[in-house]
Amino acid sequence: MLTKDPACRRAYHCQRQRELRRKGRSERLLLLQELAVLQDRLCVYPPPASSRDDGLSWQVISDVFRAASRRAMTQHEELMRETDANLIALQEMIRFLRVSHPRPIPQIGAPSRLVDHASVTLFANGGERTTAKQWLTQQLYFNTDRAFATFPPIDTHDFIHTEAALTPSHLVSTEMYQTVYDAPLKCVLAAFRQKLHWRQPTRDEMGMETTGNTVLYRDPTARKSEHYWNLLEGSFYEADRCVVVSRRVQDDETYPNPNISFEQHAMQWTDLRQLSPTQTLVRFHSVRMVSEPVRSFLDWCNHDMLISMKENETDGAVAAPARQISRKLQARFTRAYKDGNAKGLQHIISGMREVLKATSIEP
Repeated sequence: MLTKDPACRRAYHCQRQRELRRKGRSERLLLLQELAVLQDRLCVYPPPASSRDDGLSWQVISDVFRAASRRAMTQHEELMRETDANLIALQEMIRFLRVSHPRPIPQIGAPSRLVDHASVTLFANGGERTTAKQWLTQQLYFNTDRAFATFPPIDTHDFIHTEAALTPSHLVSTEMYQTVYDAPLKCVLAAFRQKLHWRQPTRDEMGMETTGNTVLYRDPTARKSEHYWNLLEGSFYEADRCVVVSRRVQDDETYPNPNISFEQHAMQWTDLRQLSPTQTLVRFHSVRMVSEPVRSFLDWCNHDMLISMKENETDGAVAAPARQISRKLQARFTRAYKDGNAKGLQHIISGMREVLKATSIEP
């Protein structure tokens, strides 16, 4: 409160000075107490080792070198383990390449010279087995554009095209189709994953080995039969698109089978593209090659091809060696094989349409 009385002003200033001095003493006391606590804590730690000239002591230097040496040894051991693992993987991959020999070239103009088939073997070792499956599927994926190079420009036109060529030593065929499903991409892809377009065997009846983006399907019911069946599949995802590639595996160390499947070499590409939120374009290309189509092969394939074994016998296909199959039988069998493949593709397309229309598929 302001006042003109000198005595009151002096008393006010004296009171303020006393309060400031009291506050200063309190702060000093708190700082002294905190200093005492810190000094007590400091006594717990050993004094720093130093030489008379204020340099680092030999104890400090040795501790630093000892710690650095331990880190270097640990890093060296890790690098040695990694090097050993890489050497083992390299040796397994070299072995994989050596046993993957090219197929024999048929004495005909193959319907498709897209990619040379090769006989491949999957090893039992987990890391090398995974790498081999990635190599095999990526090799097909990198050839996707070549696989569909002969297709018409992407549009909504549906078509089915099959080719086949038969000689006494080989059967080579290609299958192609393009169609549009009235369903979102995720639903069509889910149907393909669940193999709803397969007839026999069904997906539930198959043995499956899933690793990353690859799945190896095997038919356990046919393990001891002469029609052993397997399929290595890889899925590759892009924006509004998925490419699914498949191929046969000729030998598998974890699943030995003494009998070789008639369909010795097969490669497939399936391209799924989203045209709109409710439409999906599917393009399919398959290349297959079978060796030695003798009597057992013809008998196996003739169920739906209307070629009786009696005709084959009269044509010399059974009694005579395979190389003596007549051109007449070759042409008839080729036509029947192409018609059968075309009907099979149409059945797949129709079946998928029915499944997508009648079933609510969870992606």
